[in-house]
Amino acid sequence: MNATAAKVYKRRQRMTMLNPARLLTHCALFLLTLTGPVLSQEWKKVTFPIPHDLPGVSFISKDTGFVCTVEGTVARTLDGGKSWKTREVSPGNPFEDVCFKNINLGAVCGRRGALFLTRDGGITWENHSLKDTLPTFTDVEVFTPAVSMVIGIVPDSLGRLNPIALRTIDSGHTWVPIRTLGLGYSELFYRDGSPVFLQAMGYLFSSNDLGKSWSSVPTVEGQLGRAMSFAGNTGILAGLGGMCAYSIDGGINWTANPQGTASSVFIAAEMVDEQTGFIAGRGGEILRTDDRGRTWTVETPEVKFDILDLSRVGNRIYAVGREGKILVRNLPTLKTK
Repeated sequence: MNATAAKVYKRRQRMTMLNPARLLTHCALFLLTLTGPVLSQEWKKVTFPIPHDLPGVSFISKDTGFVCTVEGTVARTLDGGKSWKTREVSPGNPFEDVCFKNINLGAVCGRRGALFLTRDGGITWENHSLKDTLPTFTDVEVFTPAVSMVIGIVPDSLGRLNPIALRTIDSGHTWVPIRTLGLGYSELFYRDGSPVFLQAMGYLFSSNDLGKSWSSVPTVEGQLGRAMSFAGNTGILAGLGGMCAYSIDGGINWTANPQGTASSVFIAAEMVDEQTGFIAGRGGEILRTDDRGRTWTVETPEVKFDILDLSRVGNRIYAVGREGKILVRNLPTLKTK
C-alpha cells in the first residue's frame, strides 16, 4: 500500500469510528462489560432445606451463620449457605430470634417463654425457658459469656400486651427483670464497643454497661418503630407505615424520613458502616442508603418474600424470611467497621 492509499484508509477508519450508529454500538458494548460486576453485587438466592419461616439470622463470619425457624429448629451453615445442618431444639414451639457471639456461644428465644443457650456451636442446647409460658420473646442479645438480655411481650389478666425485658449475669442460670419506661419493646441492638440499644414506642433506651443502667431519649413521636441498627454515630429506625428515621449523633436526635408507602412495613434494618445501611420488610421491599439515612434507593432482589431479619458480617449481608427463603448480597467496595 502506497503512502496516499494508506492516508485514505486511515481517514476512512476515523470516519467509521465517528459514525453515530457505530458509537452507540460501542457504548452498548461498554455498558455490557460493566453489567457483570454490578450484577454480582445484587441479592442472590441461597437454598435452604426446609420451607419454614425464618424469623432470625446471625452470621459470625462470611460463611458461618445460624438461622432459627417457627418450628423450633436451629440450622447452621459453615459454607455461606451451600449446606445446612438442622437441629430440633424445641419442636413445634416457634422461635423468634437467634444471636451468636462467636462460633460456640449463642442463644435462641421464642414463644411460650422459650429461651435456650449453647456453648458448643449449637450441638447441644441448655434449656433456660421460663416456667411461665405466657411471654413471647422477640429478640435476644449475647454480650459476653456471662451477660445476655432478652425482650418481648406478655399479656396481663385483661389480655393487654405488656413489655418484658430480662437480663442474666450468670450465664443464663438466673434472669432478672429490667424495669424501664416505654410501651412495647421491639428490638435490641448491640455491637462490640457500642452501647446497648433498646427500642420502644417513641423512645430509645441506651446502656453503656451492658444493660445494668439505662437512659432514654425520644425518637419519632407516635411512630411505630420495628427495626434499628447503628454504625458509629449513625443510626436508623424503621417500622410500620413506611416509618423511617435517622440519627447522626449516636441516637440523641432523630430526623423523620418516611420511605416506601403508607402500606410499607419495615421489619429489619442493618447498618454496614456510618454511611451505608439497609431496611427491608414485607413483600421483599429492600431500600439502601449511602448517606447516613438522608436518601434511599430501592433494590430488587432475585426473589421477593417477606424479609424478617438481616445479618451483616464484613462485606456480606444475609436476609431471611418466609418459607425458608434466604438472600445474600456482597458489597466488596464498602469499608466496614
